[in-house]
Amino acid sequence: MFDNDVPLYNTPILVVNANDGSQFTCTAYQTDGAHNGSQIRWKVTDSAGRDFVGPMYVAGESPVELQRRVAEWWDAYRLLDEIARHNSR
Repeated sequence: MFDNDVPLYNTPILVVNANDGSQFTCTAYQTDGAHNGSQIRWKVTDSAGRDFVGPMYVAGESPVELQRRVAEWWDAYRLLDEIARHNSR
């Protein structure tokens, strides 16, 4: 997923906690999206080492704001994953 993508130079690696207690490491990446062109997004890595394409990177965003956005993103991701699993039965 991030094989051809490049981490942004001089951006912090942040640890955030989701509402369900999950912990993630977030790193800003310049993605080379086939459908959306180049974007800067957060690579969200869970404690098991799985990478997810997270929310858009916002320059100047505080760690508190990122914490809130990643928690909301994770809530939405889990809900959509649950719906997809339910519909595939």
